[in-house]
Amino acid sequence: MNEVIASYGGRVVTLPIEPNPYRILWRAKAPGGLSGAGFAWELIYSLMLTVGTGLIFQKLAHRNPVTTVTAPLRFGWLLPIARQVEAGSHVVIGYVLTTMGHDGAWIAYEGIVRRLALNDDDAIEMIVLEQCDRFVVRLVDGKVERVDTEGQTIELIQLRNDQVANYALEVLEVAAT
Repeated sequence: MNEVIASYGGRVVTLPIEPNPYRILWRAKAPGGLSGAGFAWELIYSLMLTVGTGLIFQKLAHRNPVTTVTAPLRFGWLLPIARQVEAGSHVVIGYVLTTMGHDGAWIAYEGIVRRLALNDDDAIEMIVLEQCDRFVVRLVDGKVERVDTEGQTIELIQLRNDQVANYALEVLEVAAT
């Protein structure tokens, strides 16, 4: 505050101690007019001020006026689906056809969508499925045929956009419990 007052040509108040804890840390020793306990209290005060400011701004960032502006930017075309999932009334099932081939067919996965990441063009960049099943997709006589394979349920799988040929999302309503 003294520096601001002095920059406008005001009267400068001389303090018996250095009020800037960072200058004290830079010098690596406590000044003569300040005890070690006083210095410790100054650091605790600075820490509490930082934490308090962070908590206040966290509360402000989660207020409805802020989230109504940021949610469309964050979720894009997925916003209606994200709101239904957040409310707990719906679950999203993802079907992912990969670029990995197997005996003239393509490997695909079906599972609960755990996470989606969109790129700047609002295209799916990455998808994470949980409790998913692996199956094979074949083209037989111009028709798509699903061939289920035996195996254990995959707990969690993450697929990047370059590993995926196509996506399909199905939004299912969850029965109220």
